[in-house]
Amino acid sequence: QLKHHPDVAGAFSYVISNYLYLQCGLSFGSDFSPQNWEICRRIIEQLATKLFDDKSLIKKHKVHLDKLMWGKRLGKQATFVQANSCAIHKGVLDPNGKPVNTHHFYFVDDGLNGEVYEADRMRILQAIAASIEAIYLVLGESHLLHRQDPISWDKLLEMLINNHINTRKMIISVSHDYLSQTNKLLQHWHSGRKSFTIPEMEPLI
Repeated sequence: QLKHHPDVAGAFSYVISNYLYLQCGLSFGSDFSPQNWEICRRIIEQLATKLFDDKSLIKKHKVHLDKLMWGKRLGKQATFVQANSCAIHKGVLDPNGKPVNTHHFYFVDDGLNGEVYEADRMRILQAIAASIEAIYLVLGESHLLHRQDPISWDKLLEMLINNHINTRKMIISVSHDYLSQTNKLLQHWHSGRKSFTIPEMEPLI
């Protein structure tokens, strides 16, 4: 994992009960964190793209991939607009017409990539598995008995479970289950408490 340089470690120290605590790991959100992370970001991007060829990664990370929830296919009735390549976006095929490895783009530690929704979903699974493996290669394998997992699975699952992501409409909405749970929590409030509506609360979520 990334570490603070000894010269700046004192700036991230604190004292509790006469004990001095020094943060060895890089503090997320500090002014110089993004610059220090730039090297790791680029390495992870290149590794994830290259590791797309390793078909064994789907089986290796099956425990995480099995938690993915899939929407219904659009079927033959869907009409797609044909995209044209340009100098920057050259398409997903190489000069021989063969699909290229999925490219990954990271903003600090958030990975972004796009892939075609195929019947067997293999390319999507392969891209995600390659991204997981790349992070583990750079930051260390998951070993919860000794350290925190480099990937925040709780955060990822909470985001997927509590939100509906519609890639056709390009919107993210709160799930009906989450709204039902929220309404249930609000039912015990007495009339003297300050209340608000769901639309008023949504911007705070």
